[in-house]
Amino acid sequence: MNIIKKCILILIILIIVIIIILAVLINNKEESNSNAITIEESFNKANKITKIENKNEWFNVQYCLNMYSRYSDNLRIAEMELNDKNLNQQEKEYNERQKEQLVNIIPDFVIEKMNITQENIYEKIAIKEQEVRINSIYKSIQTVSKVAYEESTSINAYLVTGVLINKNDFTKQEFKIIVLIDNINNTFLIIPNQYIEEENINLSVNQNVQLYDEEQIEKNNYNTFIEKAVSTEDICRKYFADFKINLTYDIQFAYECLDKDYKEKRFGNFENFEKYIQDNSREINQAVFSSYMVNNYEDYTEYVCRDQYKNLYIFKETALMEFTLTLDTYTLPNEKFTTTYEISDNHMKVMMNIDKWIQMLNNRDYKAAYNVLDETFRQNNFGSVEKFEEYMRQNLPLHYDVKFTDFSDQGQNYVQDIELTDITKENTEVLTKSIVMKLGEETDFVMSFKIQ
Repeated sequence: MNIIKKCILILIILIIVIIIILAVLINNKEESNSNAITIEESFNKANKITKIENKNEWFNVQYCLNMYSRYSDNLRIAEMELNDKNLNQQEKEYNERQKEQLVNIIPDFVIEKMNITQENIYEKIAIKEQEVRINSIYKSIQTVSKVAYEESTSINAYLVTGVLINKNDFTKQEFKIIVLIDNINNTFLIIPNQYIEEENINLSVNQNVQLYDEEQIEKNNYNTFIEKAVSTEDICRKYFADFKINLTYDIQFAYECLDKDYKEKRFGNFENFEKYIQDNSREINQAVFSSYMVNNYEDYTEYVCRDQYKNLYIFKETALMEFTLTLDTYTLPNEKFTTTYEISDNHMKVMMNIDKWIQMLNNRDYKAAYNVLDETFRQNNFGSVEKFEEYMRQNLPLHYDVKFTDFSDQGQNYVQDIELTDITKENTEVLTKSIVMKLGEETDFVMSFKIQ
């Protein structure tokens, strides 16, 4: 009986050993097929990379990509102008120098592997009249040093993923670019998307890839940057500028950036948002960053930007460069407005509501401005949002600041006289209006005004 038990035990051990060997063989086979792993997956597989959480790093990487884009555009213009036979010698020399820029921010091994010259670099790896939109930036220290994963190197590798948007036909192309940054010399190099795809680079711990086998990035005339501490104003200006760029080149993405509840209530659907942008394209294109404020909350940071028309762009940031956007404080309940409104007297409530109404007009949100009008008044004088918009564009075509003058209490209604002045110009004509308002429950109200 003991012999039988021993045989059974040996058989079980053999089976376990065979299972372990098969598991190892299968695992090795899977690892040998690592070419199917995306760069992000292989970065994570190495467990040596994370999304960056430092705003200064983000802006440094973005600066390097901006230089890549600028040098590409300079090269395009230089090549066009060099075909002009009327150029003098000084102009020709200047354009030749423009051709040197791009090649000096590309690593030598990329240039050698792709057979890049000044004559073919634009076609091979340049950003060709495309807007660069960054989606995410991953950081790895280890994969660029002579000794694989040696953390003492001063060179960081940043994997940037995003979209290139053609400025002419608005077509989009996903990209992956690696930015190498030497933090001691404040220098950088770009490993372009074309090289990553051609070489099928996977930064996997098993492959032991060395992207850059030098201990530092040597300076030249084109690959340096100045470390800058990023301010809250820098963040506000970036968000504002990026949103305007999206409105120009990728309006669908701009719509997706809006807060979900806000866009449903304000616009209803993408088609209404697109029409609003088209109807107000001239003013939107002319909008300039004017001022800002920042509100810090427990779970998010709120960046409130204002343009010269006093239109608001409220970015609710929940993580680095991740946000949702609203374009006013009246579409959704606003905690600060509601709290102030509740403790105010009726005169102050009337002024706050008028100020909100003027904000609607300045924002060209005629639907919201129409909906707060007394129902009898709006039906007798307009009958539809479209006719109201036509009237307001003819009679109040500018953007206005409001000044409150005489006020009277007429029982259930209040009459507030106001003066409107164009906020974009000095010494303009002052328009006077009398607003008749009835206060409702909570923050509700209806109003009317004299039709001329």
